[in-house]
Amino acid sequence: MTKVFDMIAGIGLLIGIYLFLSNGRETVSIIEAMGKNSIAGIKTLQGR
Repeated sequence: MTKVFDMIAGIGLLIGIYLFLSNGRETVSIIEAMGKNSIAGIKTLQGR
């Protein structure tokens, strides 16, 4: 079962690299948006 998860993670990594190389700006903006949402969620959970 661990090999299946490793294989899926590897495929996901390859897809991520492909998206970054083919659509750099769009991919970076998606990653930034995810990071901002994560930070906002953490601040909310901490009560800030």
